[in-house]
Amino acid sequence: MPKPPHRYNEQAQLLILNVLAFFEMEKNQVKNGIPIDCNNIMERASNALKVGRSTLERIKRRGIQTDKDYLNNITIKQRENKTKISDFMKNKIRDIIYVMFAKNEYVTMTNLRRQIFENLNGFFTCSISSLTKWCHSIGFKWKKSNNRKYLMELPDVQFKRMQFLREYIKNHESPQPFTPVFIDETWIFSKGSFRSTWQDDTLGTNSKKTNEGL
Repeated sequence: MPKPPHRYNEQAQLLILNVLAFFEMEKNQVKNGIPIDCNNIMERASNALKVGRSTLERIKRRGIQTDKDYLNNITIKQRENKTKISDFMKNKIRDIIYVMFAKNEYVTMTNLRRQIFENLNGFFTCSISSLTKWCHSIGFKWKKSNNRKYLMELPDVQFKRMQFLREYIKNHESPQPFTPVFIDETWIFSKGSFRSTWQDDTLGTNSKKTNEGL
C-alpha cells in the first residue's frame, strides 16, 4: 500500500523550489563550460536555499529546533512586543465596550473580538489572549455585574434621594423630631445582581437591567 504524500508548508515548498532552480542553474553552467566551486559548501547552500549564510551557520551549529523549543526561547520582551497596540486602538476597544453596554449586549472576549472585527471592517484581528491583556491594561476586569450604580443614578431616583435628604434634615432640626423607619435594600440588591462581564467600574459599564417599580 503506497504511503500517503507528505504535506509541506509554504515555506518548505519554497525552499524545495529554490534548491531545484539552483541545480538547474548549475546544470546549465556545466553545459556552457563554466566551472563550479564544489568546495564552497556554505556559499552554494546559501544560494540554493536563498537563506542568509549566518542563518545556515546558526542552524548547523545548534541542529534542528522544534516549534516548542522556539516558543520557549522567545523572551518576555518579544512576547510583549507582539501584543503591543497603539493608544488609539486601546481607546477604540474601550469605546466599543461602552457601546456594547449601552446596547445591553453581553460583553465577553468572544463577543468583543467579533465587534472589533466588524467595527474595523476586518482590518484588525487579534487572539483572545492578546485582547484579554489589552482589556486588563486599560482597566477592565472580569467580575460580576451589579447595576445598583445605574439604578441609583436614574433621574427619578436622584430626585427622590434629594427629597428624602431634605425631609430628613428638616425632621432632624425640628423641635419634636420623629424617629424614621428605614426599610432594607433587598429589592434593589435583588435587581442589581447580574452575570459576570468585563467592566471598569465606570457608569459606562453599568448593567442596565429592567428597573420595575422605579
